[in-house]
Amino acid sequence: MVFYLHLVLTFVSLIANLVLSTIILSVDSRNRVNRLYSLFTIFVAYWSVFKILQITASSESLAGVFYKFSSFGWTLLPAIYLNFVLEFIKSENRLLRRYIMPIFYLIGISFALITINTDLMLQGMVSERWGYSHIPGMLYKAGFMPYFILLFISGLVFLSMYIRKDIPRLEKIKTYFLIVGVSVPLFGGVITNMLLPAMGIHVFELALTLTTVNVAIIGYAMYKYRLLNITFEYAASTIINTMGDVLIVLNRDLNINLINPATIHLLGFSAQELIKKNITQFLLRDYFEKDLMKSLEREGSTKLEMEFVDRSRNAIITDTSVSVLKDESGETVGYVLVAKDIRERKRLISEIEKAKKELEELAITDPLTGLFNRRYLMFKLKEEFLRSIRYNKTFSLIILDLDKFKDINDTFGHEEGDELLRFISNKLKGAVRATDIVARFGGDEFVVLLPEANKIEAVALADRIRSGSFKENLPYKYRIVSGSFGVATFRPDKSLSSELDLLKLADSALYRSKRLGRDRVSHSDEVGEE
Repeated sequence: MVFYLHLVLTFVSLIANLVLSTIILSVDSRNRVNRLYSLFTIFVAYWSVFKILQITASSESLAGVFYKFSSFGWTLLPAIYLNFVLEFIKSENRLLRRYIMPIFYLIGISFALITINTDLMLQGMVSERWGYSHIPGMLYKAGFMPYFILLFISGLVFLSMYIRKDIPRLEKIKTYFLIVGVSVPLFGGVITNMLLPAMGIHVFELALTLTTVNVAIIGYAMYKYRLLNITFEYAASTIINTMGDVLIVLNRDLNINLINPATIHLLGFSAQELIKKNITQFLLRDYFEKDLMKSLEREGSTKLEMEFVDRSRNAIITDTSVSVLKDESGETVGYVLVAKDIRERKRLISEIEKAKKELEELAITDPLTGLFNRRYLMFKLKEEFLRSIRYNKTFSLIILDLDKFKDINDTFGHEEGDELLRFISNKLKGAVRATDIVARFGGDEFVVLLPEANKIEAVALADRIRSGSFKENLPYKYRIVSGSFGVATFRPDKSLSSELDLLKLADSALYRSKRLGRDRVSHSDEVGEE
């Protein structure tokens, strides 16, 4: 009865480990953590096959042969398990991972070769009620068992230390399952292989059969907590590596955990220079202030412009999406940044805005003088007329017409006439306020719109331009030219039906100045008094 129980339990262990290995690889066969744990279960299954053959062997010598060949299963298990643990906890101990782990594998292989080729590991076989069992040799007791216990206990210690770190709650739960899962067969094997025999109690080995408990625990953790589905390498590696946009994954402390090639290309730093560094080292300023973090926790994601700094300390403007990364329990474990370089887009927008502004200026600007044109003046005149009516304000209008300008064109040519117009335009712009509008109305005629200027202020400005600014630094050949000015003022108590009426009044005042001998200033009120 005990024989069949032992056989069934060993067979169940074989099937359970093969099934678990298949499930793990189906989750993500490219994930190194998954591959190592799957390898661990495959070696247990290999051990189970030869254990069944050993139990059911027809002779003691044949049982010994099966035991020796089973050694490739159990001698390498400690090294595989410790390697898995180091990958699971993301150990950065390069000495342990690069140099000591290969030594542990070599020791395991050496124990297997010694078992097959010598009797140092096996003193003999004995037939028990549960089938053939081995009697450990001196090297097994003095060498392999300490090695076996050391590596498994080391793995448990590393997992225990990992739990004590500031890791997400779900990660801690996964780690607890791994500790319990391996502890059951480990301590079961130590008890049945060492403690009970020392007390004179002989039972069949539990290390192998109790791996079924490990399978059940790990299987439940996979179903409930997605234990061995901890990375997205298989599904996402191609997408990440071919993304044109920058992808950066941060932990909760804003340290960089993952980048794609686009990040390296944009910033000019190597992967080694970026990984584990704080993201703020590569930003023009710290964008992750309290307000942003609160917004992320509340909304889950946000978009903003971030300026990164490349290796040459050049600012790189990006359109960046920041999303919170949560585990299955809803706890924040990090942040994902997807950034698009928008420097070219910014440059194009700037050029478009500049071109648009130039077009707008061309639409409202006189190409010869750079002053506003007639169209724009009429628009602003109407706007000021309506504003003054609404707010009960006063404003004035000056019309300037050059005297004897035709003589300049006839004597010196049109190019000299154009030069004179530009000279007068610059003088007008320099004489008025920033809020005033100066426009070329046509030919040699100019108009100045003076918001909120009364009659006295407008006439004084016109006379100042006529006698001072107009003639200051005027080239000698233009001295025959003077200016006739007409001024009109809108007052709330004055009955004007439109802005055109005010323009007509200023024009009438201009012709009064012409009629009275030119080179003078007239106000529309003077026209009405004549």
